[in-house]
Amino acid sequence: MQSTANRPPRGLFLDLDGTLADSLPALRIAYDAFLQGFGKSGNDAEFTRLNGPKLIEIVTELIKSHSLPGAPEELVARYLDLLVGVYARAAVPRRGAAALLEFARRNEAKVALVTSAPRAMAVEFLTIHALDHFFDALVCAEDAQRGKPHPGAYKTALAVCGIAADRATAMEDSPNGVQAAVGAGITTLGIAGAQRRQVLLAAGAAAVFDDFDQARVHIGRIWGLSD
Repeated sequence: MQSTANRPPRGLFLDLDGTLADSLPALRIAYDAFLQGFGKSGNDAEFTRLNGPKLIEIVTELIKSHSLPGAPEELVARYLDLLVGVYARAAVPRRGAAALLEFARRNEAKVALVTSAPRAMAVEFLTIHALDHFFDALVCAEDAQRGKPHPGAYKTALAVCGIAADRATAMEDSPNGVQAAVGAGITTLGIAGAQRRQVLLAAGAAAVFDDFDQARVHIGRIWGLSD
């Protein structure tokens, strides 16, 4: 570890769904089940487009696009019940997550989770997988007035951690998330397979990696740190 004494602190900010957590299969189960409860069917394009916004924004969009009956707050509660029911058993940390977090901690970086997921769900995931002790801050759905791609959540993370934007690195898997972090002035790395690489680069990602192991090496280089 290289000492950061007398240097401004660095920050590593991570999205949850699809980034820290390999959770897209769980989210798709909940999405499909929610619509099927109204006799409706979802599709890949809509599911992908709704990766990133807050749950109330997702449900509001689904109400409009599928003409769903019921009050938004009631449907949010219904969707959340489905999410909680499937998330703990179907979502797992992305390969290399612990090593990336250990690297950040070893190099004295502040680590924050920046997610549109409800706090209770994020905390449960981190606790179940013994990752909670790595995090200095959690910025969740309840902490931002607007969801991604609005940069508010990332600006909150910078303020809570006491990190300047040019000392932070964010990791995201969706265009909405990349736009949010870039909008806060943060160097943002994408995590995605080859089929989505260009989409994240177009959204503003500085680079896109297949996995956390590759990303960790790159972060070490741009931070001027050793692994």
